[in-house]
Amino acid sequence: MRGTEQIQTRGGTEVKIEVVEPLSGGGCRLDLAADNREWRVDVSASGTPELVTGWNSRGEVDADAELPDWIEDALAHVGRK
Repeated sequence: MRGTEQIQTRGGTEVKIEVVEPLSGGGCRLDLAADNREWRVDVSASGTPELVTGWNSRGEVDADAELPDWIEDALAHVGRK
């Protein structure tokens, strides 16, 4: 997958996915956006996601951010590309 794509998860959430850059050793860094929130996620070569940071609806860093429930749907989409 290259560039930005919009997907709909099985739960109906519209998610914007952007591949930011490849990671050394494989995997990639993704920016995800949905429901007026954003997440930056590193995905290892084995497909394991790790939250780098998250932003709330006001665009402020959210120290309590967690991976969204639909992360597996987003990763499955990226993996098919």
